[in-house]
Amino acid sequence: MKRYDLNKNWEYLESNLQNPLMVGILQGWKKTDLPHDYATEKPRDPNAPNGPDEGYMPSAGLYYRKSFVVEPQAVGQRFWLEFEGVAGNAEVWVNKKLAAKHFNPYTSFWAEVTDLLHAGENEITVYTDDRAKPNSRWYVGCGIYRHVWLHMAAPVSVAPHGLRVTTTKLEGGCATLDIRAELTGRADSVTYTLVDGDGQTVASVTGGEQATLEVTGITPWTPETPALYTVRAAVTANGGTDVAEQRTGIRTIQVTSRQGLLLNGRPRTMKGGCIHHDLGILGAAEHDAADRRRIRLLKESGFDAVRLAHNPFGPSIFDACDELGMLCIEEAFDEWVLGRTSYGLHTTFELCWEKDLEDMIGRDYNHPCIVMWSTGNEVEERDGSADGFAWAKRLADKVRTLDASRPVSATACALFSEYGSRPADGTTGNQALNMAYDTFAEGRDLWGPGTAEYFAPVDVAGYNYKVARYAYDAEKYPDRVIYGSESYPRAALLSWQGAAENPNVIGDFVWTAWDYIGENGVGRWEVSDAPRPGAPGWPWLTAGCADIDLIGQKRPQSYYRDVLWGSTAAPRIFCLPPELVGKHLARLSWAWLPVQRSYTWPGDEGKEIEVNIYADADEVELFCNGKSMGKQ
Repeated sequence: MKRYDLNKNWEYLESNLQNPLMVGILQGWKKTDLPHDYATEKPRDPNAPNGPDEGYMPSAGLYYRKSFVVEPQAVGQRFWLEFEGVAGNAEVWVNKKLAAKHFNPYTSFWAEVTDLLHAGENEITVYTDDRAKPNSRWYVGCGIYRHVWLHMAAPVSVAPHGLRVTTTKLEGGCATLDIRAELTGRADSVTYTLVDGDGQTVASVTGGEQATLEVTGITPWTPETPALYTVRAAVTANGGTDVAEQRTGIRTIQVTSRQGLLLNGRPRTMKGGCIHHDLGILGAAEHDAADRRRIRLLKESGFDAVRLAHNPFGPSIFDACDELGMLCIEEAFDEWVLGRTSYGLHTTFELCWEKDLEDMIGRDYNHPCIVMWSTGNEVEERDGSADGFAWAKRLADKVRTLDASRPVSATACALFSEYGSRPADGTTGNQALNMAYDTFAEGRDLWGPGTAEYFAPVDVAGYNYKVARYAYDAEKYPDRVIYGSESYPRAALLSWQGAAENPNVIGDFVWTAWDYIGENGVGRWEVSDAPRPGAPGWPWLTAGCADIDLIGQKRPQSYYRDVLWGSTAAPRIFCLPPELVGKHLARLSWAWLPVQRSYTWPGDEGKEIEVNIYADADEVELFCNGKSMGKQ
């Protein structure tokens, strides 16, 4: 199989006319290459219907079109079009014939177009419309914001994303690999070859659609040694041979409540952070170099794991994690049947959930960085409403039919039962989260029994902001494996201690590791006597709560985490600006103190300075111009 890059030389046009057959009469086309996020070209609007959830970013109905040539000698081959991500409800037409429709902006989709192509020039037309807002709690994107590919193969070949490699046994440098190929027809034979990073053959075997490969002298994949291998499947049929390739890593994953997460049989606690898919000034356009830079900077800051919140990302993030050594948790949904936004994915969930899971897991199965699948993030059905417990099981069961080699997870935050009932005043689940508290200390354990049926079908229970329960639940629910799927920056010490000291807790994931567009002002603060800061109105753009900001600069909490994780032996010094000393700073639990890496404020001589020192030490002494300011 060959894969052709179709990202170059597209034209696009904003239009409300949803009729691809009329494209020829439209005027004003502009040129672009993909990935393309059209919203970054238009001004933000304080009246945008998505409001602060998507940072007041614009939306549009868009046409895209591209011509390409199929050489005469290629006629007789099979062809597939693959779109890694299109924001909005998308229709794809090839030579004026409908090829595909797709509704999930986060999942890849592909369609066979063999019968739609002909020798010579061919045209693809795409119409996508993301104007039904609000449809998300953070920024989605606008347009064809990920890569587009054309796959070509012999009539009998491995289907796109049809080659799967699973490590069934690993002992040192010896491993057993189970290899399965989904073929597009009957083959005479399939020869599987494992090749290392230097292009040297490690092992080879000939079989059918399934084969077992015994290998020796390999390097298992870990964040510290991210060794990658390529499996080649040579499909022989009708006198010809078609070759498919799949890159992967050799490693095993297990979770137990007694030992936690076992990577290649060795326990480890994930130092994690949640990230959203946008790339700041680039919008949602998925540029490979930017994804790689983000993972590199996160790893340099001590992270070894990311939770991809709260929907599937594009392949480039997984390629970067595979190559650089970063563990991943890939998440399928933020909504099930019950909506969290008016036009969110709950509108198509019951029709598309199985296909969405198949698209996600089918494409990403072979990435060694992915250690766990998540079926949902603190969905409204977590308390059992709308048949939520049955949905939790249905989704987990489906994931296991697609991949039995990785654990399945789902997350939950506060339960409505913690307040006695669902709020009658229209309070949303997200607002309820901010009011949540654990009642088990008062002798009323509502969370434990309330989540038992929701978590029963999964292998790992994701706890959002529930570090106070770790030790208690380790004793009360000894078979439950937990991970801190979200934690407050301000609770970094307690959250990491809770994960490190309880073997049934396999990691801590701060909200968030990298800043993102939308969900505006989660990390905001203001000088006020009120317990909470005011609403984040226009022109707020970002959440503002992350360890690392939109352009990759470390914030104070990231330096704190360096000390917490032992990434540095040096103390870190930050100061609160003089005008804020002694003032009450109203802030949410996601907000860090507004300290700065600055020790001098011209014009403020003689005023008090509050110095914050982050150090892994029993005692710290502060000197100013050689004079001791005291010890703590």
